Amino acid sequence: KDFKQLVGVKRETFKEMQEILNEAFTKKHRKGGRPPKLAIGDQLLMTLKYLRQYLTQKELAFEFEVGEATVHDTIVWVENVLVKDGRFKLPGKKVLAEDDSIEVVLVDVTECPIECPEKNSESGIQAKRKKIQADSGYQGIVEYHKNSETPKKKPKGRNLTAEEKKNNRRISSERILIENINAKSKVFKVMKYPYRNRRKRHYLRLNLI
Repeated sequence: KDFKQLVGVKRETFKEMQEILNEAFTKKHRKGGRPPKLAIGDQLLMTLKYLRQYLTQKELAFEFEVGEATVHDTIVWVENVLVKDGRFKLPGKKVLAEDDSIEVVLVDVTECPIECPEKNSESGIQAKRKKIQADSGYQGIVEYHKNSETPKKKPKGRNLTAEEKKNNRRISSERILIENINAKSKVFKVMKYPYRNRRKRHYLRLNLI
């Protein structure tokens, strides 16, 4: 329990990640090369501490007695290897759109402030055949995605009917999964505090977490 509070994952998950990194390192250095400045376990620990506590790389460099460049390169390598492996990666929009076994997509929003935000006009899931469930903040989504469902708001001048309340409870009970996922992602302070790194790695880190 203490281990998970410190690094954000259970020991079993840490060991599985370490095995993936060991395999990747062995494959990369099959023909030899300089030994790493940090053991694989320490490299993973450094990366998880960075994501969990969002320390500066200078602080990590001091703690692990390496240079800041080594900290940066280590974090990038660990993240890339784990995402590439697939076991710690969420399916992307293309998979959601093309996988016929996925019938319902749960939608929610969580905020992560970033420095100097950029406008982004990327659209969401384009596969109209997928059913989308969202909370009441997405009123009007049906205009853009016909196969969508949101809780019904209390209309002006009257109360919700018993059937409408029952349907709202059903939607809320089915959407609790995405609410829990958003809450768990905030365990890692890199997703909670203002994001100060390059934005192109923000999605990769959210995907990995």
